Amino acid sequence: MNPGTQKKPNNFSNNSNSSPSGSYPAAQRYTPEQIAYIQRRMYVQEMEKAIPPKSSSILGTIVIRPKGTTFGTQNPGEKVFVLVRRHWIANVGWIFRSTLYLFIPFIVAALLPLLVDIINITNNPVPSRIWIIIIVSYYSVVLTLTIRNFVEWFYDLLIVTNQRILDYEFSPFTGYNIKEAALENIEDIKEVSKDFWGGIFRYGDIEATTASSEGKLNFDQVPHVTLVRDILSDLANIAKKYKKNGD
Repeated sequence: MNPGTQKKPNNFSNNSNSSPSGSYPAAQRYTPEQIAYIQRRMYVQEMEKAIPPKSSSILGTIVIRPKGTTFGTQNPGEKVFVLVRRHWIANVGWIFRSTLYLFIPFIVAALLPLLVDIINITNNPVPSRIWIIIIVSYYSVVLTLTIRNFVEWFYDLLIVTNQRILDYEFSPFTGYNIKEAALENIEDIKEVSKDFWGGIFRYGDIEATTASSEGKLNFDQVPHVTLVRDILSDLANIAKKYKKNGD
């Protein structure tokens, strides 16, 4: 050996044998720990490739690669890839009702003179402070229902991580219910378009059949439903491939 030439150290093995190509160490020179490490790196890399670039919809109905998102049952090393809320059209009903409730007192006030004779309050008028209490109480109920509906929509989540999918069903008054399944346990993912508006606004339902105790997970009114279905399918296939290889 030329004294001025140093042999490049081998980080994977102390064995001096080399592969036929001379580029990489032979496979038999890796320890089981090193093979497991390489497989984990490949697993992470494939997962990252399956996720589109970071993006978010205007109303936050779907967020890809959300920054700083955590949840209560998150495992060490678990990374959130996709965060999904129901499509904004799910809010149209309660927004319309809440708006209507705002105008009901004005409608009643406009009709009240016509009903004076029927309800017979001309000789016994209701004190103004009672009217104030009634109106404040009414609008408090309307505000409470509006906040409740918004919170239910905002915290009703489909979370996709590098380990599993989670379905959060939240209610401000009754708590929350969580269903989950490991990615490798997902057997089939089906996209269901229920109505005409779903085709126009690109939302639909996703049914995930799993081998876990949950059986089947249903996600309603998912925005960009085809994109979400493809992401789930790709991640499940990657997880099952590495699970089969013993990772």
